Amino acid sequence: AHRAVFGHVHGAAYAAVGGIGGTMDVTENCSVSRTTVTGLGGYVGGIVGELRGKARQLRNHGTVTMSQYYDAAYTGVGGVAGATQNYTQGRSSITDSYNDGHVIGRSSTSYVGGVVGQLQTADVARCFNVGLINGVSSVSSSLGEGGTAGVAGRAYGATVADCYNGNYVINSYVTNNVGGIIGLVAKPASVINNGVVV
Repeated sequence: AHRAVFGHVHGAAYAAVGGIGGTMDVTENCSVSRTTVTGLGGYVGGIVGELRGKARQLRNHGTVTMSQYYDAAYTGVGGVAGATQNYTQGRSSITDSYNDGHVIGRSSTSYVGGVVGQLQTADVARCFNVGLINGVSSVSSSLGEGGTAGVAGRAYGATVADCYNGNYVINSYVTNNVGGIIGLVAKPASVINNGVVV
């Protein structure tokens, strides 16, 4: 198992930033504790900034934040992963993972999620969030609207199965989409099976 403890990870503007790695493919049995992961846009995750592959048994106990307003479309901040992307062998996936840390996004175009910020053509199964989720911005944007949710801030062509959220989702964006499980469901439609908001 890999473990990052008592640290601070800070990324440059519009980079992929994670407690274990910025951009990763196969990721298993990783835990981040008492760590603050901070990014200035891009993809920011408690474990991995941008996932391009398979991840399982990931646990984030630290704080994940996009530290300032960064007016760029399609930014993502998540307790486990900032975003998922396609990779050469197929769809990315996150399974059997959870977040209990505080996740904060400070841009009105950010996708903020307890598990993953931006879930794109990927699958999430048997994951949960029990950390506080905050979308905080008083500035509107011409680049579109963001999303704030307990599991995924935005889902595009994705599946979410057997996942739940067990903490508050607080949103103060001027324009945004808010949900207990998914903030914004984009086309093609995503499938949600057995989602629970506690």
